[in-house]
Amino acid sequence: MSDNDNKKHPLRMLNKQDPDELVRSIEAQEAHEEKIRAHISDELKKLTKKSGLTQAEIARRAGQQRDSYGRYLLGRTTPPLQKLVKIAQVFGVEVSEIDPFRDYSAVIVEDDEEDNPAFSLVPSAKDPEMVRVRLDVDLPLVVAADVMKLVSPYRA
Repeated sequence: MSDNDNKKHPLRMLNKQDPDELVRSIEAQEAHEEKIRAHISDELKKLTKKSGLTQAEIARRAGQQRDSYGRYLLGRTTPPLQKLVKIAQVFGVEVSEIDPFRDYSAVIVEDDEEDNPAFSLVPSAKDPEMVRVRLDVDLPLVVAADVMKLVSPYRA
């Protein structure tokens, strides 16, 4: 490390900084983070009410825990960038509508569709000619009723 680099090292700069200025800087950062949390909370409340979905359903669709979503909704914690992008996708809005303060241009959200498929088929443990179907999708009520009619004769 050169002598010039050593002078710019954050710990050296911290030691030279006025303690009152450091406290003001930390307080300003905390106030900014609180502003972000409050704004995100307000927007999530509006979107949640407008969607008619439960917190649990929104969290499930976003691949998150309901408790985490509840903390974001109450403004207790700020959602990480990737998690807020997934929440925005659930509502069908741009993430900047929920959080206009942070830059999301570099956020890459992995598509976990393979990890959480809408349905799965597994061999039946009782009959080798049968399969067990697991379905996790939102369907119109009439379609769900038709599915239930098809499945009912085969229920164990």
